[in-house]
Order: sequence, then C-alpha cells, then structure tokens
Amino acid sequence: MNLSLHRMQYRVLYDDATACIHLAPTFDVITSTVYVESDMMALTLNGSKRWPGFAQLRAFGTATCNLPPAVTAEAMSQVAEAVADMRSDLAVAGGVGAAMLTQWETGLQSLLPKRATVVPATPHELHKTYEAPRVGHRH
Repeated sequence: MNLSLHRMQYRVLYDDATACIHLAPTFDVITSTVYVESDMMALTLNGSKRWPGFAQLRAFGTATCNLPPAVTAEAMSQVAEAVADMRSDLAVAGGVGAAMLTQWETGLQSLLPKRATVVPATPHELHKTYEAPRVGHRH
C-alpha cells in the first residue's frame, strides 16, 4: 500500500562474497492508501500494479525467488504477526493510525489463504491480539 516503494529501497546484506545474502530492513515506506485511496503499487508484479493476494505472492516467492512454499508462507505469517504487534501503537497515533490499521487489515486479508479470515479491529478492540497462522515458526 505504498505508491513510492521502488527497487532502490531494497538492499541486501552479506558479510563477504561467499556469505549468505539477506534482505536488509526496508526504509521510507508509508501506507499511501491512507492518503490516496485509489493508490496502486509503484512496481508491477506479473505485469500488474494491483495489490497481490496470497496466491500471487506465494507464486512469486516460489517461482521468482526460488523459495520453498513453506518459507513463503512463513514470510507472510511474519508480516501478519508484525501488524498484530503494531495495533496498540497505531491506536495511540489517532486518526491516521486507525486509517493505517484499516489498510493493514485489508492487506492481511489478501496475505492469508482463502480459508483464513482476519476480523478487522476497531480502535477500541486493539487490545485483542490476532494469532497469525504459523508455518515452521522460528526465532
């Protein structure tokens, strides 16, 4: 949900030329649909700028990124957990925070398989936690 997220904002980290490569934390990312409701992605995914759903992201993870399906599902689960962790912080932010939470909850709906459902939280229900589906949880 960020119109301005471009390839230049993705970086990798590694210790040396033979080390494993890891995606660096992102920066300068906003929920632009809070401000521009009809916003679309800045980059295309499979030729589309529409927000991808679970199936499209799973296919991208496995086909393009060469990840096992379980790793792709775990990444989406971690996003859902991070959103759940941010709920109380967004409640403190007031109007913009509540609008961001609404957009994030909509995004969560598309990240989960069709059989799963996320009930959007109102600002007064932010103290309730959402348990994301886990696939090989690791810390």
